[in-house]
Amino acid sequence: VEEIQNKKMAEQDRMKGNEAVKSKDYSEAVYHYTNSINLDPNEPFTYANRSMAYLKQKIYKNAVEDASKAIELKPGYLKAHHRRGKALSNLDRFEEAIKDF
Repeated sequence: VEEIQNKKMAEQDRMKGNEAVKSKDYSEAVYHYTNSINLDPNEPFTYANRSMAYLKQKIYKNAVEDASKAIELKPGYLKAHHRRGKALSNLDRFEEAIKDF
């Protein structure tokens, strides 16, 4: 029962994060995505979303970590590969970025 409640609350936080992204409040988005991940750490889309919010804030190391976690949870997740590639290229890690693209 607790796991189901956590998944529901995690989903609500993820949606709040998505709303924050729409209004371009990326630090607010990271806050909600982090809450969501703490409640449900196995949801790849939340990591990918937080990766995008970090990208928008130019926090590339965190963007790489979150995109990598999303890919670990969902191998072949194209959006996560794309975001990781963008973050890696901003870190001048071009060889790795090319593999993601």
